[in-house]
Amino acid sequence: PTPPQAAPQAAFAEVGDPRFDRQGFLVDPQGWTEALAEAIAHDLHLNPYTEAHRAVVAAARADWQDRGQSPNVRRLSAVTALEVQDLYALFPKAPGRTVARVAGIPKPAGCI
Repeated sequence: PTPPQAAPQAAFAEVGDPRFDRQGFLVDPQGWTEALAEAIAHDLHLNPYTEAHRAVVAAARADWQDRGQSPNVRRLSAVTALEVQDLYALFPKAPGRTVARVAGIPKPAGCI
């Protein structure tokens, strides 16, 4: 059996058939697309999903591909040259975890 989805699967029908784990992270990061990122961002109430959001998501994906692990908020700050407070403004509450969800990459180590 498939584990319960964090978001209704039907909500993402327009962007293919992505699968999410119990915490809402994409099971197959290689299946990520910009359209899927926008759908996830919308589901997470990141409206509007701006170029600033896209730049952070792109940096997170690139860092994950280079290092083999998802960046936490401090690492995101370093790779984007944004202050941690700016990341919180773009991705309220849990920027590391939220960016990873939108970027289609695993939850960063150390995120609750």
